[in-house]
Amino acid sequence: MSPFNKPLDQISLEDIERLIQDNVPENRQIEYKQGLYGNQNQDKVEFLKDISAFANCVGGFLILGIREEEGVPVEIIGIETDIDALKLRFENLVKTGIEPSLRGINFNAVDVDKKRKVMVIEIPRSLSRPHAVNSNRHFRFYMRHSSGIHPMDVDDIKKSFLSSETLATRIRNFRNNRLAQISIGETPVPLSNKARVIMHILPEESFEIGKKLNLSGYLHNKLTLIYENSMLNKSGKYNFDGYVSYFSLDKKEKHDSYTQLFHNGITEAVNADLLNFSSTEHDKVLYPKAFEEELSHAYDQFVKLLKELQIDSAIWICLTLQGVLGYWLKRDQYSGKDRDAIDRNELIIPEIHLEDMNIEGEYALKPAFDSVWNACGYERSLHYDDNGLWKISKE
Repeated sequence: MSPFNKPLDQISLEDIERLIQDNVPENRQIEYKQGLYGNQNQDKVEFLKDISAFANCVGGFLILGIREEEGVPVEIIGIETDIDALKLRFENLVKTGIEPSLRGINFNAVDVDKKRKVMVIEIPRSLSRPHAVNSNRHFRFYMRHSSGIHPMDVDDIKKSFLSSETLATRIRNFRNNRLAQISIGETPVPLSNKARVIMHILPEESFEIGKKLNLSGYLHNKLTLIYENSMLNKSGKYNFDGYVSYFSLDKKEKHDSYTQLFHNGITEAVNADLLNFSSTEHDKVLYPKAFEEELSHAYDQFVKLLKELQIDSAIWICLTLQGVLGYWLKRDQYSGKDRDAIDRNELIIPEIHLEDMNIEGEYALKPAFDSVWNACGYERSLHYDDNGLWKISKE
């Protein structure tokens, strides 16, 4: 489990100190180093081994400037160096010394005082694994266990290649199959024939063979809906796939929203009201503020439940809009139709891959929101400032 419950760039000295106070030991996702890596060939190989081993397993954090004893952090030492030059050096080592190319490594230098810093390096679990260290005639694959780093044997390498090649394909196939079923009406409950929003949250661990969560207990109040409020006629039931919550505004036979929680932890949420509460056949309107607020809130609630079910892995978020040909984006009650309408019936928005489930919904979903605004003729969502910060206050 990640030692930090926040994005990398928000990690502070207090967070580092808390690792020592809580005696957080080295494990599969965290390693401490007191000083910098040297410039000798063996030092470079050591760095590349540490980075690639994280990427070949579940990802993790390499923290420089912490003294440890038997794997337990005991003191903040800090490092004194040109941080920009150090970052460039590390990036070049990874670029030239790891095959295939490893992307997504991020750095944060946390101030200890005016001279010293703690360098936190975040390495994501790679979908292109396994990665080999290829430096100075040293070519080998490594993986990380709770007890440290070990060379991968033939079976380890074979399993890693198979899991890497099939995971992304399996995720995309699952999404495409579910979208096809939804479009022809094969849904857990009969769904209104309107424009609809579809959100899939797919934890990577859900695709492990035989994965099945314990869904016993009262899920009705825990499994929320997109655009839910206390006045809705909400129902729920167990089904073959897991558990489904659903509602209809007027108790009609076809429903306006459902959320299906699959036995393996995948969440599928569909709403056929959010895009239709003020639209007509001749004026199809998308209100982006409500759209983004409701989806962000729903995402936060879905992730909260997944954590309660002990899901702790990287996740994929897939957002799709069906039946939206001709919809246009109305920024507020005073704005008119000054940009393009959506030019297709289905918007299959690119998947979002997150290593951290603790990122709040408005930031996790920002790339998807930008895509919706793009489809309506805008450069990006205007509900974020130039630094990507959410401008809508939470009530």
